[in-house]
Amino acid sequence: MCQRPGKELAVSGTRQRSSAIHPASILARPVGGMLADRVKATSILSVVFMVGVAPPIVLAFEPALTVLIPTFFVIAVLLGLGNGAVFDMVDEHFPTQAGIVGGMIGAIGGLGGFFPPLAMGIVKEVTDSYALGFMLLSGFVLIRLLVNVLVLRGRIQMAVDGR
Repeated sequence: MCQRPGKELAVSGTRQRSSAIHPASILARPVGGMLADRVKATSILSVVFMVGVAPPIVLAFEPALTVLIPTFFVIAVLLGLGNGAVFDMVDEHFPTQAGIVGGMIGAIGGLGGFFPPLAMGIVKEVTDSYALGFMLLSGFVLIRLLVNVLVLRGRIQMAVDGR
């Protein structure tokens, strides 16, 4: 059983829910790439980051399962859309170096799958709650949104200036 104060969830139920959410991320990747082909990848990422600020905040309040599952579903879709958009940017900005840049993105993604769980574990150990970790994650997404908007604004300004 997975234990949470006052709540129990059978591991088999957890597996079923997880296996239902995971394909959403996988299916959203090509959609993110397709949208990035039609619009700009930075625009897709801006939307992903704007929407992506909210789900970790929801998770910080330890919602009921009826809110938890859709929140994880939204996160999975956002991650997939963002992934598709990022790889579209590789082709757009590094057409002759797609292999090395794709490899670097993969390595960074590996770190992204390694460090956040460690940080969440440390936060849980120190505070006896995941709330601070989710708030930090939301803050990180907000920073990424700001960086993305500033980069996009800089590119627009460069185009206006004729550079």
